[in-house]
Amino acid sequence: MSNTPTIIQPNAITSARYDYSVTEKKVIYRIISHIQDKMKKGIDETLFGDLILFIPMQDLVTSSHYNRVKEDLKTLRKKSFEIIAPEQIDKSGKGEHGWLDVGFVNWTEYNKNTGMVEFEVSRRIMPYLIELAKGFTSYSLQVALSLKSAYSQRVYEFCCRFRGTGVWNISIEEFKTLLLIENEKAYIGKDANGNLKKRVIEVAKKEIKALYDKGDCDLYFVYDFKKTGKVFTDIKFKIFSTQNPNHEPQKEESRQYVFNFFRDHFREEHEQPFVKKAMTGLFNKNGFNSFASKISGKLEQFYDFKIKIDDLKRLTRHILKEDYQIQ
Repeated sequence: MSNTPTIIQPNAITSARYDYSVTEKKVIYRIISHIQDKMKKGIDETLFGDLILFIPMQDLVTSSHYNRVKEDLKTLRKKSFEIIAPEQIDKSGKGEHGWLDVGFVNWTEYNKNTGMVEFEVSRRIMPYLIELAKGFTSYSLQVALSLKSAYSQRVYEFCCRFRGTGVWNISIEEFKTLLLIENEKAYIGKDANGNLKKRVIEVAKKEIKALYDKGDCDLYFVYDFKKTGKVFTDIKFKIFSTQNPNHEPQKEESRQYVFNFFRDHFREEHEQPFVKKAMTGLFNKNGFNSFASKISGKLEQFYDFKIKIDDLKRLTRHILKEDYQIQ
């Protein structure tokens, strides 16, 4: 990990609202990395105008999906994202936020003979790539390019931003707004939080943790939905990093996973004595890690609609009785 390239990204971009595909984001990562290299060489930022860059097509494709890359590059040229400026006070004393609506790329061109994609970066984005003094997020280029989900890329960036504190708290609505999914049907209504977990956060968690386990990523996270009164309103991400070696990641993650499992699937009043007995028994037997591993496959079957909630509960009780003598 120590020898892999690192990107330093301004927080104005990390926190910006945008919706990019994995291929589009790979191009953006390359742009930021290139700008950083130029800065390291001491190039005066006033020399930056529109910037021409080249990326090998092979770095952008997966399973030789060249047509998909072409479409992604076309849409990248047309897409923009919004950066909100600090509140500006006018002569009347009233404040209003300024904004910049900008895209990364002016045009793209693929040369089949050289295998290179050439593109021009908008000069209007340059100040936000250069003004690192206002705050930055440092993350691994290798990890960013390895992630297959655009949601995983975004969550990884934010985990990197808050790895120093080890905690990232955000409201559910703000989280959906950052990912531009607040108006999607799947994330509205009674199934919204379940879909957010399954389709966004769990995907990111699984991808990032897999890279961490391979030694290719220096962090991973666990999370918990928090209530205000009786309504879930916030998400707490707990970030485990090699920079914070004092944490007990495996123990903490498994305990939290098991707690979340019982909280989400054993909600009835009459089930609470059983839940308390199960949590106490697993704690006394140091069984959180093994139970989390055993139940994860059953939970995936439930999420994929292969088993019903009653079957999930029955299987859970069976595992606890047979393997941990808890009933």
